[in-house]
Amino acid sequence: MKLELPMIITLILIFLSGSIFFIEYLYPISYIIVFLVFFILNLLKKYKKVNYLDTTFLILMIIFNLVTFLISNDSDLSSYIGFLTSIFISFFASRLLTISKFEFSLSKIITFLSFISILFFVFGLIHPEVISNNFKLIEGKSNIDYYNLFIHVYHYSEGESVLRNTVYIDPRNSSIFWEPGVFQAFININIYLILTNAQFSMKRKIPLLLVNTIALITTYSITGYFIFVFIVFDYFFKLFKNVKIKSGNKKLILLVFSLITLFIFNIGGLNIIIARILYYGDNVFDFIKAVLSRTYFQNLSIFKDKMQFILFGFGYSYPRNPNANSIVEMIIVNGILFSSTILFYLWFKIRRYYKNSTLFIIMLLICISEPLLLRPIFLFFLFIKEEK
Repeated sequence: MKLELPMIITLILIFLSGSIFFIEYLYPISYIIVFLVFFILNLLKKYKKVNYLDTTFLILMIIFNLVTFLISNDSDLSSYIGFLTSIFISFFASRLLTISKFEFSLSKIITFLSFISILFFVFGLIHPEVISNNFKLIEGKSNIDYYNLFIHVYHYSEGESVLRNTVYIDPRNSSIFWEPGVFQAFININIYLILTNAQFSMKRKIPLLLVNTIALITTYSITGYFIFVFIVFDYFFKLFKNVKIKSGNKKLILLVFSLITLFIFNIGGLNIIIARILYYGDNVFDFIKAVLSRTYFQNLSIFKDKMQFILFGFGYSYPRNPNANSIVEMIIVNGILFSSTILFYLWFKIRRYYKNSTLFIIMLLICISEPLLLRPIFLFFLFIKEEK
């Protein structure tokens, strides 16, 4: 895999957005360094044309953050600086590489990580003692303990059950990311972009999709399986709608695809749902509660007696539930003006470039369970533009 500038920029965005090592030990210094490097690279390119829409959006983000900080009398200044650094990193990155080069680089990087992660996943199942005996257990700052192999992360889990072995290595595949749910997010976005990329031939797409799908199954992510099924059904619906295929062939393709999808969802999904219940031991309600806590909007009731905070939020210092719906948490922290603006602009940009809202829906489903919306690689989609 040849490392050219677009590939390096995309790799940096991935690492800043999800790598457990970067987030645990290189934050915020990694963000500051990347911000300065991208800023200098932008100065060297000497852009003459200004995108007034993106500039206006950035100004609004700065204003909303400043107002929230002042109104909430927040003491967590670093989180505001962190967000603004992230969004400017994404803005500068969008001026350094085109969306087509970004998609091409993303497909290579995520597929490579997927392939490597499958090998490590299988090895971890067969010889978990090699990991626990030869690598130091790192106590994570976010209550996530892990064995860091840099190209792959094995998470530590206490206790034993159907999915936990005697050396306490969680078998779910996280690749380099802080949890399997984050890995599935990158895989599903990659799968969608590969499927819809007209520059990729079907002969090229099939091995890429196969590797990514196998890696997705090993994450044991229920959200990941649901999004995957949504992606492929959306793809085939649009394919049948726009492409002239003989009726008999359509039925055959749909039948084969349905059987494959049902097989993947049944073997990789239903069994894992059962296993996830067993993962929680006898207390099945903990599992149900953990799933529901990421999907419901009950936390918004916090505004019931404090409506003065609904526009600009409570600020980053306000105690939050890390396992709750991350979009709801964004509204609580940043307020309805900030949240609705960023969601609308994301929808607008994706709709304008891709001519549909599917990717936006995928990102929305991901961000209900994983706090990725305000990470650099997701913010990058706010600044995509038509290529000439």
